[in-house]
Amino acid sequence: MDFEEIKQAKPSQKFTLVICVDRDNDIGIKAGIIGPIIGRKANLDAATRLALKDPADSDVNAVFQAVKTYDELRLKTRAEVITLTGDLDIGLTSDKKLIRQLEKVLKKYHATEAILVSDGAEDEYIIPLLRSKIRLIYPKRVIVKQSRQLEGAYYVAYDFFKSIISQPKLSRLFMGVPAIMLIIYAFLGSAGWRLIFGLTGLYLLVKGFQLEPYAEGLIKELQSTLHMRKMMFFFYLAAFAIVAVGLVMGYNTVERLPQGDTLVLSALFVHNSIFIMFIGFAVAQFGRMLLGQDKSIPKNITYFVFGFSFSWTVYVLTDFIILNQIIWSQLIYPIVVSAVLISLALLFEKLTTRRKT
Repeated sequence: MDFEEIKQAKPSQKFTLVICVDRDNDIGIKAGIIGPIIGRKANLDAATRLALKDPADSDVNAVFQAVKTYDELRLKTRAEVITLTGDLDIGLTSDKKLIRQLEKVLKKYHATEAILVSDGAEDEYIIPLLRSKIRLIYPKRVIVKQSRQLEGAYYVAYDFFKSIISQPKLSRLFMGVPAIMLIIYAFLGSAGWRLIFGLTGLYLLVKGFQLEPYAEGLIKELQSTLHMRKMMFFFYLAAFAIVAVGLVMGYNTVERLPQGDTLVLSALFVHNSIFIMFIGFAVAQFGRMLLGQDKSIPKNITYFVFGFSFSWTVYVLTDFIILNQIIWSQLIYPIVVSAVLISLALLFEKLTTRRKT
């Protein structure tokens, strides 16, 4: 069947379009041919020119398969073969070009049905759009020197990574976090794994106990203090350094000892770091009070008293765990004193609040 016969075909006469889709426009980029490519000779010429430029391109095989399908089909019914070319920008841009070319072909020729010949899953995304313009009998997929399962897995992975890159939250989690780990390992070597596991544990702790609002509030406050160049940033930095020193002191104490009972080692860690960490907390809170971010002095006194009482009580309790004996007089004394101090602080805060009102 030649072109003149197709042009003269009446709408009532049935004939089939064999459609090959080059969604990323390899034919246009490599062979310099603009779609739509209509007819057996034109398609063979396009496939040959593309094969000379890039023999490994799978679109070469797809076009040849489309011509072969057309040769088999035209013995039974009226048919024609066409190749639609898209754009390097795969997606909305390429699909618009493909549909415009198909509409151009359908205006000239009265096709009633179509067969899609595709070189893979990427081109088959166009199937719903083709079906909106013409009845699609079935898609014919051409796989050359590769496994169907392997290609399917490739496109699943491709879509996954594409979604990761396009969504900031996913890109931070799946690309940003591994990048930080690699940088830590590059600078600290094998010792960096401890820091990586520690940060991972901290992240899981925040997620597991749903502490995100508190963590986000702390980060936003640090960002605002740094951005506004307030002295509060340096108080936070000092507090962080003091807490880090406390943690290191506790870790060094445990590290020097031989392996023992986990409860005793944990008690040693807390015993040697609890007061240092309380000092870090006090420095941060004092900075907030001094710079006017938390102006309630009675409330801050309550915070300090509670923090000191808690640290003192924990210190005594861990001492008993380490020594494996309980001296009730030494345990009751800090609990009673702490209770009295907290009660006085709360009473002072309550009286001060009443005076202001």
